[in-house]
Amino acid sequence: MALARQLRLVADLGEPDDGSHYYDHLVAALEALIIDKAMATRASLDSRKEEWRDAYLQTPHGQPVELKRSPG
Repeated sequence: MALARQLRLVADLGEPDDGSHYYDHLVAALEALIIDKAMATRASLDSRKEEWRDAYLQTPHGQPVELKRSPG
């Protein structure tokens, strides 16, 4: 249902249904479920994504990306 809602939302906004953003919509639907189930907040998800981005950009090519454990 969450993915269907997300796909309907973007269709209503006029996004073409060509599948090129399917992964982005899947992630948005999963994030919405996590927030709806009170498993995390939007702020904590956004913060963790930024931590991932920073770690990825600072990791030499071919090396594993390592994130620090988040509190909680």
